[in-house]
Amino acid sequence: RVVRRWLKIVVSRAFETWAGKITARASEEATALAEAEARARMVAELDSEAESKRREEVAAETLAQLEAMELEAAAVKGEMANQKRLFDAWKEEMSTDLEKLRAAKDDEVASLAKQLEEEKQAAATTAEG
Repeated sequence: RVVRRWLKIVVSRAFETWAGKITARASEEATALAEAEARARMVAELDSEAESKRREEVAAETLAQLEAMELEAAAVKGEMANQKRLFDAWKEEMSTDLEKLRAAKDDEVASLAKQLEEEKQAAATTAEG
């Protein structure tokens, strides 16, 4: 009877020790799992924040490129308008020069015609006299 009782106590304590070790190990594993899950959530949040930041940086870079392109387009448009003004001024100048040349040609033709008429009259007068 004493042996049985002693054996029950020993077995009971051994079982409690074994159960305590298993419970402690299960608790450690549960804690480790919870910590791993927390780390995974933190990594996911950091990844999400990093991705959001990267997207914001790409969007800002794209916006800056678009603004630069708009400025370049405005500069090209301004240069084209300037070139058109220069061309229009040159065309006007050429038109004025052409009118002057035509007027000078007309004057020279009239002068030559007058001179020819005078020479004809002079020749007719000389032939008569």
